[in-house]
Amino acid sequence: MDDSNPIQPTQPPLNAIPPDDKSGSEKREVPRATADPDFDPTPIAKKKATECCPDQTPWWKYLIELAAVLTAIWYAIVATQQLGVVKGQLTEMQRSGKQSTEQIWKAIDNLNWLARSIDWSQKQSQQAIEASDKRSKESLDASVYASRLDQRAWVAVKSVKLTTPYSPTKSGEVTVWLANSGKTPAIATGIKEASWGSTKNSSFMPILGNTPIAIAPGSTDNELYINIPAGDTNLTFYLRFTIEYRDIFQDRSQKPHIATFCGYYPNPRSPNLENFAAPGCGEMN
Repeated sequence: MDDSNPIQPTQPPLNAIPPDDKSGSEKREVPRATADPDFDPTPIAKKKATECCPDQTPWWKYLIELAAVLTAIWYAIVATQQLGVVKGQLTEMQRSGKQSTEQIWKAIDNLNWLARSIDWSQKQSQQAIEASDKRSKESLDASVYASRLDQRAWVAVKSVKLTTPYSPTKSGEVTVWLANSGKTPAIATGIKEASWGSTKNSSFMPILGNTPIAIAPGSTDNELYINIPAGDTNLTFYLRFTIEYRDIFQDRSQKPHIATFCGYYPNPRSPNLENFAAPGCGEMN
């Protein structure tokens, strides 16, 4: 036997029962097993308790739980009521919002109508103002025109005489006396053109060398002169001329006033002219 690898001796089984060759009716006794100190005993299963032990929960915990349950119920009721109130408020707000929207649109419509009315009123007022201004201007212009007519100079021919007789070989001269019946002076007064001949329709000729004069209001002795060419003293001759002047209310852009005279000498030896009718004769402005 090798000592370096010892073999553990085989132990006989515990409480081994030797074979018994006796069989029969004899009752066998089961030998009791003895506890082996080298093995743990088999654990015994614990039986479940079938009896209830009394509840040891204190009463105040039940009271707290009951109070919590009642509080939760009360809160649920209050929350439900609050929810109903909030829903009612929301519904009322929606209704109020709808009414407010309608009122806003009505207000906008009213503002638009008011704006249109104001615009129409302004246009009517503007038209009335313009019409009033136009009438006022027309009235003012008429007043100014009437005042100027009343205050302006009015020049007319007072008399015309042949102051220097003419002959077939000698020219003559006609003196024209002018009067101003207006209330203001006549300025730049002169004879613009004249015609001299044996017919009423003799052509007008410009008057040269005639110096314009100013005529004071109310004066009647203002003189202008017309040169008469030599001619036959046995013929009747006709004289026409136009006086041109301005009043103090006119400017150079406006046309001057005129006064036209028409006359004839029935007898060359008579110094006075007789008036005759012809287109433009006696015209004044």
